[in-house]
Amino acid sequence: MNDPFRQFFLDTIETILQEEPNDESLYKLLRTTSPNLSLDQVNSRSVSDSSSSSSSSTILTSTSSSNNNEKGSERRSKALRTLKSRIHPDKHPHDKRATYLFQNVQIFYDDCCATIELSTSSSSSSSSKSTATTNRGNRKRRQRSDDPLSEQRFPLEFDAMEKWPHMKLHHPKIPSNDRDGTKATTTPTTPTHNVSNTLPSIQAFKCLNGRGALAHGRPITRHFLWTDVEQRRPEFDSVQDVFDSIAKGTRELRSVDQIKEEILTQGPVVSTSFRLTDPYLQQIKNLEAAGNIANGTPDAEMEADSNQALCGGFVKDRVDQEHELLIVGWGITSFGEVWKVLPLWEANTEDIHDNNDTTQHLIPPLTLIGIGQFGIDRLCLAPKISLDHLSWQLGPYFDSDFSDAPKWRDWKEMDLPLTPREFQNLATCFEKGLIHAANSNLCFVIRDQTRLAHSASYRLKEFRWEESTLEWITTVVSVTETNDI
Repeated sequence: MNDPFRQFFLDTIETILQEEPNDESLYKLLRTTSPNLSLDQVNSRSVSDSSSSSSSSTILTSTSSSNNNEKGSERRSKALRTLKSRIHPDKHPHDKRATYLFQNVQIFYDDCCATIELSTSSSSSSSSKSTATTNRGNRKRRQRSDDPLSEQRFPLEFDAMEKWPHMKLHHPKIPSNDRDGTKATTTPTTPTHNVSNTLPSIQAFKCLNGRGALAHGRPITRHFLWTDVEQRRPEFDSVQDVFDSIAKGTRELRSVDQIKEEILTQGPVVSTSFRLTDPYLQQIKNLEAAGNIANGTPDAEMEADSNQALCGGFVKDRVDQEHELLIVGWGITSFGEVWKVLPLWEANTEDIHDNNDTTQHLIPPLTLIGIGQFGIDRLCLAPKISLDHLSWQLGPYFDSDFSDAPKWRDWKEMDLPLTPREFQNLATCFEKGLIHAANSNLCFVIRDQTRLAHSASYRLKEFRWEESTLEWITTVVSVTETNDI
């Protein structure tokens, strides 16, 4: 279980690394572990730059300044070493962000130092300006050198749905046409649901459902459904609203590497900066029309499709606006690197409220959008925390502490020693009592009370009173759910 202090510490470091690299942000960063560090020490220039004086009359002054700068630079370097030791991944085994932060804090430090060198050398002689130019070049080369590092750190192809096949992203399902499920073929003026207004919630809930499956470790039977989108529409106007309410906050991802790292380790993310253009949508329409003609689709059916709210997995009303997208991976084509995007699709009305409907084959092929195209990776959002605090199975529930047995869900059968009060709580799971539940093989869900996402279905086999310990020894047998197959 994550230490709240360690999590807050990494949150602070992550926030600072997103700021502009300068003396103030570096001061703020290093003070997280070296509170006695002064701003003057942070602003100290390196010895080589400080000692570059061409005038012999200033040798003593330059030497004194060099000594002060040398001490300040050493203090600054020492503060960096302290910080890196505190964020080393070995110190945070339960927080996968530590690896990313540990790798990027040095880059941020170098960028800050380069900015400091440039600002302090602006009033120097022409030789100093030449050194500043060199520093600028070094800084650019430092940033460019991150590209091959990225290729080594990430695979060329990745698909979260292939890595975690139990993660099914079919809910919330969008009702086809109006809320009553009336087909658009009845009349061209059939009222349609305004998907544009609910698009942020739809994509945010899809993201949460996917990550819920990762927290649960197996297919989930409790999803965020279209019902949640409709009922909580006034409350949730944006992806951030959903994440802040359900995932206790939102993380902003503003670089390709950040987005890849998040998808690779945590699951899908939502792009909120993609801008749907009319030429792009028109190209999709032309491709769909050509496909329909080639497949011999009747004209009436093609006309009905033109009345739908979606086209090629996009909301037509979002032309020339930001269009939230669910990114599930990346790949490479002959045209370059691309993001793998889960398109939107419509479903029959009777399916949109069904938790047990996991018809995976209805999901259309992923859409490929070039990295950097249409602003897709300018800003992506992700839930701030893992979703261990939520239940991802339908009840009824019985909670117990399994912190000392992390593999308990793999047990086919187990004996639960329950106090009389706990035994009474178990009885509330069954309307007709424990004896009837045991005889009828009724199922219930056992949850780890410290991590509700860790749950499994069991049935009651037998129970007996143990006088020596004053406990009810309750035997339960694991049940394989249909969705887990």
